[in-house]
Amino acid sequence: MRPRTCTCCPAALIMAIVGGSGAAASDVFLRPQVRRAAFMQHWRLAGLVGSARNPMILDTAALGHFVRRHVVRRGDTLTGLAVCHGCEVTTIMRLNNLISYHSLHSREDVFLPVASASEVAGCYVLFHYCRIARRELLVLLNEAEAQTARTTMLDAEAGAGGVGGSRLRKAEEEALQGKLVALLCRSRQLDQATAKFYLAEAGWCLKKALALYEQDLQWECRAPGGRRRRRAPLQPLQD
Repeated sequence: MRPRTCTCCPAALIMAIVGGSGAAASDVFLRPQVRRAAFMQHWRLAGLVGSARNPMILDTAALGHFVRRHVVRRGDTLTGLAVCHGCEVTTIMRLNNLISYHSLHSREDVFLPVASASEVAGCYVLFHYCRIARRELLVLLNEAEAQTARTTMLDAEAGAGGVGGSRLRKAEEEALQGKLVALLCRSRQLDQATAKFYLAEAGWCLKKALALYEQDLQWECRAPGGRRRRRAPLQPLQD
């Protein structure tokens, strides 16, 4: 009789292959290449691009971790994207950490949810940590996109130790900060200098910057004299 293949999760699949538990099974389970292979087999993937920032995602990934990248075009709306891709507007906003409808066009691209496991099967997966949404995502790619992503990674690694790599990282950081400034400007109708001030005060965390702004706004509403500058320091925020 042909043995049954365990499909409940990658971890269970590994244990089924190596046979039960014990020190030997645990040793096999901890090998990165084994976990990657089990992850690919479980989701029926064509290949993986890059490495996970959090290796545990190989064992715990659910359908909600898989996304497709959409380049934002002129005329795109959250409602239109939700209708085209069969999902809720709130799902797209939560996935991309969008705080208003207008914030869509402060992004170059957004991530859209995957509806079923059948969409994942046969695709390549890129491990991508989104610094704006602050979460690791599994981005579906076709073969050509996967090859391009691998080439980009190799080029980045080749220059990472030199002056060119340092300049590249600085440029990427400045680009990200520019996006965050634009996002805060759009969502709260602020000028760039004010938005940059709150983001810098919050360590470039958008959530904390919004909280600081709302805290100041509430203070101004309560304080006599309206927009008089307060003298008390900002209250520290909890993560």
